Amino acid sequence: MQFLVTYRNLALAAAALSCMSLVDAHSWVERTMVIANNGTFVGAPGYSRGNVLRTNPSFNDGAMTNLLPSNGSPAGNKIQDSDPICKSTQQQQTQTDGSPRLKVEAGGMVAILYQENGHVTFPDRPPGKAPGSGMVYVYGTSDPKPDDKFNAIYGQWNADGSGGDKRGKLLTNQTFDDGQCYQVNGGPVSTERQAKFKKPSDALMGGDLWCQTDIKLPTDLPTGKPYAIYWIWNWDTQKGTAGLPNGLIERYTNCMDFDIVAGNNARDLAGASYIDGQPLNNAAVASKFKAMVGSASNGNSQGSQSSSAPQQNNAQAPATSAQSPQPSSSQGSTVPPAKSTAAPSPSPIMTTFVVTLTRTMDPPVSSTPAAASVKARDLAKHKRLARAHAARGPSYNEAESIVEEAVAASVTKTANSAKFRR
Repeated sequence: MQFLVTYRNLALAAAALSCMSLVDAHSWVERTMVIANNGTFVGAPGYSRGNVLRTNPSFNDGAMTNLLPSNGSPAGNKIQDSDPICKSTQQQQTQTDGSPRLKVEAGGMVAILYQENGHVTFPDRPPGKAPGSGMVYVYGTSDPKPDDKFNAIYGQWNADGSGGDKRGKLLTNQTFDDGQCYQVNGGPVSTERQAKFKKPSDALMGGDLWCQTDIKLPTDLPTGKPYAIYWIWNWDTQKGTAGLPNGLIERYTNCMDFDIVAGNNARDLAGASYIDGQPLNNAAVASKFKAMVGSASNGNSQGSQSSSAPQQNNAQAPATSAQSPQPSSSQGSTVPPAKSTAAPSPSPIMTTFVVTLTRTMDPPVSSTPAAASVKARDLAKHKRLARAHAARGPSYNEAESIVEEAVAASVTKTANSAKFRR
């Protein structure tokens, strides 16, 4: 599709996209680890179904990101009942080479690890997100279906297994921000956490400290049968946000399986005790571990959870439900930043332009001046980022100043293209 934009509008689009560089990727489950009774990670890591390792030449964000509702959904800002909970590459219980399932005992504790990618350390980019960078919900079932639907599980399955079609349970719901994770950058949240949660740099995480959703599995899981896990991140923009008065539904999912193996160690938590001071690269979040152990000793095999139950298709923060799990200050709490950098004032006109532009672009992004300036990977990433973040773009005057140097060279080279005009 050919389309015509002015230099001014092209510059505005590039400015809006370039502002996303600090929060330019979404998050997914990188790996899972078994948590020993002293809080240390043990054994070999496990991975999502259809995992694409970052070392794979074909890796890109889109290979592991599953957004609902999807860009271009005919239902718009609504998740349809027909939408599957798993990405197409994760609907079957199959693994890719080099990315095996996690092996864990029934009743075992597991850390689900993911990168925060700026969503924690820059909590106001974009504005309108719930405290704690949104909520993570983890569901489990020994009876998964390839065509499991999002709306039949999210907000339906509950902690005691009596909700929805009763095939699965809500294992936990926690804030995306685990209270300690960070990406190394110059923001105030990252700077504060780097000092508070010091850790050695390693080959996996580098200087960053990945986030965790720590869960305790039910003790009655059958040995030798895979246990399916559905990890859901609710990162909705709340209603009333400038530029998005109706809010924006934004849910990300990862689907994986655990191989349940024989053993009794995980069931015996009587002597469980977290080793304080152990390297944070290889350990559970202390408060989450202690909450899981304490909850198990009180007879709750699911571990502790927060009191926020998910709501279906809306873009507001989740509300409290009578069916939600019992609250836990450690797993449901948010650690707000001591300081916050205010996001630029949004421009509703620019928001409309950027979203329209990125939803109608058919040429490869690599051929556009905007892409050249912000080094975007592909068209899909442009669409996803613009849809979620465009509302926080700078005003017109600010945009012209920001983009002038960034795109001047590339615009000059392509100004006479048949697909662009000044």
